[in-house]
Order: sequence, then structure tokens, then C-alpha cells
Amino acid sequence: MKPLLSPRVVLLVAAIVFVALMLWVRTHPEKPPDPVMDAVDEMAQGIGFTVQPVPGPEGGLPVLAVKAGSPADHLGFRKGDRILAVGDRSIWHAQMLSEQLSQNLQSGMPFPVLVNSSGTFHSIILGRSMRGPAGRGGQPAGQQPAAAGQQRGRGQ
Repeated sequence: MKPLLSPRVVLLVAAIVFVALMLWVRTHPEKPPDPVMDAVDEMAQGIGFTVQPVPGPEGGLPVLAVKAGSPADHLGFRKGDRILAVGDRSIWHAQMLSEQLSQNLQSGMPFPVLVNSSGTFHSIILGRSMRGPAGRGGQPAGQQPAAAGQQRGRGQ
């Protein structure tokens, strides 16, 4: 009985498939990992702001966008702010910002984020009781909204 396909045909088909796969791999290289851009994406999805990956000419990481209704929006971050430091550490790139935010949030203790808004320096406190700066959607340290304080007093 004669074979359905000759060995030469099988070898030719295998060679064609191999060459096609090699061409596809060469024209579609694997994207190298970019931890800085991964950190930018992580912060955009998590806290809700997008920062420039590296510092601007004035220093600090410029906030490029703040998602409406996000934790960053409620805390008082605004487009155009420059994040200079988290806690006592200066920020040099987006990956460092992401790491510092994660470490400090995991500790559970409140910590400041130093922000420059159009030449005005202020801190935004993050932690268990996150609050923004006075006049920017948050309460100054040590103050609670009147309604929240009254409700707590009645319930206890």
C-alpha cells in the first residue's frame, strides 16, 4: 500500500511552517517589561491619578489627570499638581512613587504626600483616615465635618 503523503511532502510542509513561524516571531517581538509604565498604570487604576513617568523640569512628578470620583479626586489631587515627596522620601520616578505609596499604606499609619500646586506647597495626608488639604476638598488635620461629628456623638 502506498503512503498517503510522501516523506518529501511532509518535510516540505514542515519547513514552510517553520519558516512562517520564524518570520512571525521576528515581526512580533515580545514587549520588554517596563516597570515605570506599569507603575503609572497601577496608580491610574488604584488611587485614580495619572502621573508623568519621570520628573518635570521643575522637579516632582506632574499629575497629568485625575479620575473624577476617585480616591485621588476626593483627597484633593488636581491636574497640574507636582508630587514631590511621600513621607520623608523624595520621588524621582513613577515606580518609586508607587512603591512608596504601597509601603506607607500597608503600614496603616497616616503619612503626608508633599504636593506643589502652582507654587503653593501643601501636604495631603493618606492612611486610614485619608484627608485632603484645607480648602481642596478635605479637612485640615484634627477636624471632622460637623455632621459626621454630631452623628457620632449621638450614637455613642
